[in-house]
Amino acid sequence: GIGTDATIAQHITTIMDRKYAEKDGNQRFHPTKLGIALVEGYNSMGYQLNKPDLRREMESECNAVAAGRKTRDQILGPILSKMLECFKIVNAEVHKLDEAVAGHFNNLGS
Repeated sequence: GIGTDATIAQHITTIMDRKYAEKDGNQRFHPTKLGIALVEGYNSMGYQLNKPDLRREMESECNAVAAGRKTRDQILGPILSKMLECFKIVNAEVHKLDEAVAGHFNNLGS
């Protein structure tokens, strides 16, 4: 899943508020042009941020701390390193995100 039961509703609200997806009359979600453009842009950078893998890994590590199998210090450094590396690449390749968005919207910046 994309998170714990307690956080799924908040994720859905955030996705809807940011206009990444819409819900139809049958209560099914459909991505908007913005949502599709963001997925395409991040995927072109080598990150599938629309997939739950990164979040699932972080939650697994946090659960290991809660269960006493690992310490906070053991997990914090590696998690922050992964997030920093992702940030650096996305920041350096932001033009790919711009290109993906421009491919789905006309007259950007006009």
